Order: sequence, then C-alpha cells, then structure tokens
Amino acid sequence: MPCPAKKQKRLNNFCDGCSKSFTYASQGIIFREAQTRGKVGYVVLLPFSSVDGYFIHSSMIRKPETMAEQDKAYDLICQLHHFLSYPVLEKPEYDRRLKFASEGGYEQYLLFDEADIVVGLIGLRVLNDLLRPRRLFIDDLVIDAQHRGKGYSTVLLDFAFDMAKEKCCVRVDLEAALKNDRAIAVYEKKAFEKAAYLMKKFV
Repeated sequence: MPCPAKKQKRLNNFCDGCSKSFTYASQGIIFREAQTRGKVGYVVLLPFSSVDGYFIHSSMIRKPETMAEQDKAYDLICQLHHFLSYPVLEKPEYDRRLKFASEGGYEQYLLFDEADIVVGLIGLRVLNDLLRPRRLFIDDLVIDAQHRGKGYSTVLLDFAFDMAKEKCCVRVDLEAALKNDRAIAVYEKKAFEKAAYLMKKFV
C-alpha cells in the first residue's frame, strides 16, 4: 500500500538503513524491511492518528540473533507450553527440536517494543501438500505474560498475513487449544474460521 509523499518522507527519514524499499501493509499497519538499531528486521509502523495519518515507529520484528534473544525465545515457548499445560521442554531438548524444525522451514521471529524489549514471539512455516493450497502455518504465537492485553497478538497476526503474501501462500492456518477462549476470540476477530478437528493418537 503506497504512502502519500508526506508519509513516505517520514518513513524514509526513520528507516535510513532500509535494506529493501518494499513495504507490506495490513489493516493499516505497515511492516517495512529495514535496518535500525544496528539490526535488520521488519519495522512496525502504526497510524499516529485518524486525523493527520502520520505513521510513528512502534516496534520491530526480527529473528533472534544474540544469545540473550535466543534465551528469551526459549522463555516465551516455555510460557506457551505452561499455559497450554504441555510439558515444559528442557533447554537441550528445545534446542534439538528447534534445529529439526528449522531444517523443515520453521522460522522464528521476536516482537520488540519501542524500548527494544522482547514482548512476543511468532513461529511459522510454509506448508505444501496435495489436499490443500500452499499456506503459511503458525506453529507458535505467544505474548510475554507482562505485556498481554496491549494488542501485540494482532500485530504478529498481521505480520503473518503479510509474510504469507510474500511467500505466495493463499491462506494462513493455525491450531488453537479448545480451552484457550481468549486466543480463539482474537483469531475469530481476525476472520479465522474453524475448519477441522485435530485428531491425535500416541504410539
């Protein structure tokens, strides 16, 4: 979604180190691939107001790079498992599963707020099979317990929608625990539809 010249100038001034010139837009949120704070990722820009239409820097989405960021990603996955009553993975097992998942196309992104604090995580991958069209699957989506209720889930979902377009997917899929009413309400607000039962059997 191209910006008017005045908005574009403001974006360019903020993203002096833009590595690519294209912009993704979803629901009024702009994701721009850029280099800022010495890191390359997706700068998240939100409408400043409905009056002047300017955009201001809100946060950044990028893959974990430092050891501290990787440790925070592990902490967030542990929070997710604990909330869903799944066994919390020990770090060596988490590292092993992350390696295998990454080899299968899994990508993990952290959401940073204005103060460069990690507030959330999304893990996703592209799926192809004979039954369904090419799609982006959200494996993990979690907001840090201290930062929930601030709309960060919506930012990460919009990011997933735009990543799906970039990767030539025609839809976005995810799983939701039956007891997770709050998350299901967010997904339905974003127009997700209940499409199937998840069946499982341990062997």
